[in-house]
This record gives sequence, C-alpha cells and structure tokens, in this order.
Amino acid sequence: MKKLFLLLATLITGLFATMALAADEIYLGVTSPATGYIALYGQSINQGVQLAIDEINAAGGVLGKKIKVDFLDDKGDATEGANTYNILKGRGVSAIIGSCTSGVTAGIAAKADADKMIVITPTGTADMLTVGKNYIYRACFIDSRQGKYAATYAKDILKVKTAGLLYCGADEYSLGLAESFRKEAEALGIKIVASETSATMDDVEFSAQLSKIAAANPDLLYTVYYYGQAVLIITQARQAGFEGPILGPDGFDGVAERINDDNKEAFHDVAFTNHYANDNPDPAVQKFVAAFTAKFGTANLNALSACAYDAAYILAQAIREAGSDETEKMNEAMKKMKFSGVTGTFTFENGNPTKGGVIIGVQDGVNKFIAAVE
Repeated sequence: MKKLFLLLATLITGLFATMALAADEIYLGVTSPATGYIALYGQSINQGVQLAIDEINAAGGVLGKKIKVDFLDDKGDATEGANTYNILKGRGVSAIIGSCTSGVTAGIAAKADADKMIVITPTGTADMLTVGKNYIYRACFIDSRQGKYAATYAKDILKVKTAGLLYCGADEYSLGLAESFRKEAEALGIKIVASETSATMDDVEFSAQLSKIAAANPDLLYTVYYYGQAVLIITQARQAGFEGPILGPDGFDGVAERINDDNKEAFHDVAFTNHYANDNPDPAVQKFVAAFTAKFGTANLNALSACAYDAAYILAQAIREAGSDETEKMNEAMKKMKFSGVTGTFTFENGNPTKGGVIIGVQDGVNKFIAAVE
C-alpha cells in the first residue's frame, strides 16, 4: 500500500509539473518535407520558423509565455502529412504551420477545418485550399494571382505573342497554375500554340514533349514544376532547340543552386514568379536576410524560409491580439488582423493574404530581383 501511495504521489507530482510547464508555454506544430524529393523546401521552412520563434522568445515571448515548436517530417507525401497532422493534434498544439505543397496541405486542411484546428501553409498556393474553410490560412499568394503575374510579365515586359505550356495534369499545383496562366495569357492576347503534359511531377525525361513545343516555335515556354525537374526541363528544352525565354512559378526557387558547368549555358532568359527576393532592397527584407544569414548561412535563404518566417509571426500576432492561444479567439484575431512582414503587408480575405509578388531572373547561377508586382 505504501509503495502504491508513493507511486501515485510521483505520478501526480509529474502531472502537475507538466501542467505548470504547459502553462508557461505556447505550443505550435510544423509539418514540412525535411526529407524526400523536395527536402530543400522543408529545410527552408523549418529554418524560417525557427528563426522567427527564436526572435519572439528572445523578445519575451507572447503574453509572457515562450513558444515551443514541434517539427515533424511529412516527406512531401500526402499520407505522411495526414500522419504528422494527427500526431501534432494529439500533442495539443494551438496551431500548425504547414505543409509546403498544395497536395499535402489539401489533405491536412480538410481534416483541420473539421477539427477546428488553425493551419497556415507558408507556400501551398492552390486556390482550393482555403475555399469553404474557416480555419485554414496561407502566407503566400494563390495560384490564380501567380498565373496572372506571369502572364502580365510575359505580355508587358517580354512582349511575347505566343507561348507553349508544359505541366503535370495529375498534380493540383501544376495543373492549376498552367490553367491560370493559360486563361490570363489568352485574355491578354497571347496565343497558346503548344500544350504538353507529363504523367507525374517527378518525371525526368521531357524530350518528347519539348520537341513538340519547340516545333511549334512559341515566343515563350511556361512550365510548372519544382526545382529538380525544372533544371531538367530547362536543359532539355535547349537541347530540343528552344532558345526563347523560359518562365516558371515559385517552384523554380532552388534552380539556381543546381546550375553547374555542365548545364549553365542553358540558363539564359530564365525567370519565375515568387513571393519574395533576397536582393529586394526593402528594409524589412534586408533585415530578415541579415538575421537568417547570421544564424544559418545562405543555403536555404529563399522565399520558402521567408514565408515560413512570416507564418510564425502571423500566429504570434494572432495570439497577442486575441489575448489567448485558444483556437477560436486566435481565429477571430486572424480574420481581423493587418500583418506587415518580410513578404508584404496584408490582411486576410477568406484565408488568403491580399498581396503581390516578385519576378526573379536566374542569372549566372544566382537569383536576381527583377520587379515587384501588385
């Protein structure tokens, strides 16, 4: 009996210690692809969040509490994303940052909205992620805006009259952006003279499609893939004989780091739409660049780390303005807030930030800020 009493006393003491610790902390979760085919993106997101949380905690935290963050790896896979969401929800987080891609975020968003769990994706751009949902947000612009930015740049700056498309019809991100660009381009008088697709987003051979596009002789190639495949497509497009400008989406972020002596001649007239540029002279951007570089170096300093950094600060502001980390109060605060961060100043409309983006050129192995778009 004495042993049982001592055991119960130990358990109760431990329980109260845990409760006391929780009372001094705000608990957030992150799900991102720290490993897998887009590991660069997950690593960038994690570092952006970590920098923001370290800064917030160093400044005294929020409401007198320090923020604790759990980082889980979803590998860029929808099933893994659902698993990481369930784990984080089970651990009692107040909100979740993630995931990186629209495909993984879509599954998480559906579950989270039903559970009344706040989720903010740093970089999931598919329009449908927030449609009809009350607890889902993003720190990035949506694909329909990005497609419009790309088409406007093609028309007004590049002065193109025709374009060819290459995208993956089975992927929400790729298909959605290609259709957005097609719609906006045609509205601006750009004729789509060739349109080709791949079976998956991780195909490595695009020569057949690119040969057909090159034969149609478009002024511009618009293609929607992530950085690994984008490098292959750019190289293979040049091999197929296409020498015109190549324009891509935010998924091209990471291409510059993969330019080498073997493929560098292919990277002329390459640009992409993005949420942020490291060399944007805006003071808020340069402050972030300096802080990130001091902590991590420049390896994962990109739009993903910037959007993730803003996502963490958005949640901190929501907690501060709500006076609580309770979901309903945070959600009300997010719907009313005006946020000013590294990637812009905006309010939320149906979970989407009302902001512009940038055009980035890939020159001499580095990204170069071309222009801001509203």
